[in-house]
Amino acid sequence: MAKLMFNSYAALHMEGKPESLRVNQVVPSAELDVHGLPKVDVHYTFSGNDRRMQDHMVRFGKGLMRRCSGIFVESRVFGPGHSIHYAGTCRMAARAEEGVVDRDLCSFDHRNLFVCDASVLPELSEKNCSLTVMALAHRLAGKLSGQKGHGDYFLNSAMGISARVGDRP
Repeated sequence: MAKLMFNSYAALHMEGKPESLRVNQVVPSAELDVHGLPKVDVHYTFSGNDRRMQDHMVRFGKGLMRRCSGIFVESRVFGPGHSIHYAGTCRMAARAEEGVVDRDLCSFDHRNLFVCDASVLPELSEKNCSLTVMALAHRLAGKLSGQKGHGDYFLNSAMGISARVGDRP
């Protein structure tokens, strides 16, 4: 509809770092998939601070559009599940009591199982986590292949930092 009314238009999609809440979790579902395996149920709730941040972003976006001589057409704040990266669901930690995998991405419960995706990040950053996941994958590939020196650098995509990671004692 906007294309019919205007020669050009802009869509603003604003995201912020949500609070990490223990009630937010992914658990096996009672419902099975076509292979007979349990699906997952996502339990996610926004905190009061998350809602205040969303409201602020909507006000900021409206003000930005006004300052650019734009017309604000609509605003949507989506509920949980529309834009979720499953960070923290297989949390990386120093001890099994605090997470699922160690710093080498190896499961505490199953020593021959490695997890390498955004689920190992303890919390979701407001930045895109793709570069961090690629750096973790590069490092894990080096460790699994046994290549000396391969994957010794950790990239922090949020900060743009490259730092040498020491060998585990």
